[in-house]
Amino acid sequence: MASSWKKSAALLLVLIVGGIYAYKAEYLAAKKKEEAERGEKKLFSFDEKSVTGLSVTSEDGKIEVVRDKDAWRITSPISADGDPAAIGGVITAALDASYTESVDGNPRDFGLEPAWTRIDFHLGEKSVALLVGSTSPTGASAYVKTDGKILLVPVSLARGVRKNLFQLREKRFFAGTTSEISKFEIWRGKTQISVEKDAGGRWGVTNPAKSEADDGAVHDLLSALVHTRAVAFADDKSDAETGLKNPAAKVSIWNKSAAQTLLLGDETNDKLGTYARLEGGKTTAVIPANFVRGLPQTARELEPKKNDAEQKDHK
Repeated sequence: MASSWKKSAALLLVLIVGGIYAYKAEYLAAKKKEEAERGEKKLFSFDEKSVTGLSVTSEDGKIEVVRDKDAWRITSPISADGDPAAIGGVITAALDASYTESVDGNPRDFGLEPAWTRIDFHLGEKSVALLVGSTSPTGASAYVKTDGKILLVPVSLARGVRKNLFQLREKRFFAGTTSEISKFEIWRGKTQISVEKDAGGRWGVTNPAKSEADDGAVHDLLSALVHTRAVAFADDKSDAETGLKNPAAKVSIWNKSAAQTLLLGDETNDKLGTYARLEGGKTTAVIPANFVRGLPQTARELEPKKNDAEQKDHK
């Protein structure tokens, strides 16, 4: 009886293990087939690193971007640094996209002649084009054309590659991270605040007088500086119009690369922004006015806050 039970249990175990193996094998085979089919439906097969430049053409005009070593540079319609995340996003969106089906018909009927947006990916001496047209009736897909074929793709591709000049421009001012900064200064008129990091990594005020600095307050300020982004550009305005001829304030930071100084001019007419430019740079931008208003007026604002007992003793 015991022997019969053991045989049944062993047989059941074999069936279970065999079933799991068969399911796993079938699942992996189906997944491999799906990946192969997806690979066959990829729009492009070039390598991201092989892209030497790209052109984006839309109703707003044509934007030319070229790779400059590890950076991107906009060369037309203006000369400006490119946003590596935005430009890289355009390339990644195109490389990751797969089409769901091929469509027959007149390109004009799908918003492809003329195309709403055309992206030319330059690969050295060669180029490949992606024309992006209208969305499908459901709004979930979009029509594109490449290599002479009209294809239906997820609408996310259209959103990923349709970029205007502002979106492709670099909007950061300071490179690096807060941990790389060793010193910073804030100037307002003749008032100067200088703060430096010592060998032990502690921050201290060095001007107008030496005192301890609150690490939390310094970190918050540096984080705001590093993450400040332009919300608009004012390339058509003169220094006299922006107040940058005689800046009202300036902020300098020292990091691993070098010292950088951000010049701060007048507020915009709506009082929501402040004109700004890196010293020695040519790009005039607008940053949130609240950022400038939040800069410390005195070194005391960066010192550790005293508790009630300390304040009474001080008095």
